Amino acid sequence: MIIFVATVVENSKIIDDVSSIENTTVLHPYYDFSSDIGSLVLQTLPDPNVPKGKNTWDDTLKKDVFCIQQSDIVIYDLDHLPGDGRYLCMAATLGKNIIGVSDSLNPISTYYSASVVAIIKPNMLHDSIKLYIKNLLKCSKN
Repeated sequence: MIIFVATVVENSKIIDDVSSIENTTVLHPYYDFSSDIGSLVLQTLPDPNVPKGKNTWDDTLKKDVFCIQQSDIVIYDLDHLPGDGRYLCMAATLGKNIIGVSDSLNPISTYYSASVVAIIKPNMLHDSIKLYIKNLLKCSKN
C-alpha cells in the first residue's frame, strides 16, 4: 500500500507512525527521490517516472501530484495544514481517499467531504491504517 502523508517537516511523527506499518510505502511533500532510499522507493512505484517541471515551483507541483497519483490513500494533517487545501484538492481531484488526522478533530471543508474516509486522532492512526488495509484486502478478494 502506498500512502501519501500531507504534513509539515516538523511533524514527522505521523510519517514515522505510518512508516512502521508493514507492507506500506510512505511518500510525503518533501520526499527526495534522488537519495539512496528514495531511488529504492521509486523502483517500487507503479510509475517510476517523476515528471520534471520548468522551474522550481513547477517541479514541486509536479512531484506532489506524482506522489499523490501513486498513492492508495492520503493522510492529511489537519493540525499543521488547516488552511492549506492544495493536497486536499489534489487528492480529491485524483479520486483518492483521505484520512484527516487531528488532536482536536478539526473538520475538513464540506467541499472535500466526499473524499474523506475519516478524521481521527494521531494516536489512532497506526491501528486505523492497519484496519483500512485489512478491509481493503478483504474487499478485493470478494
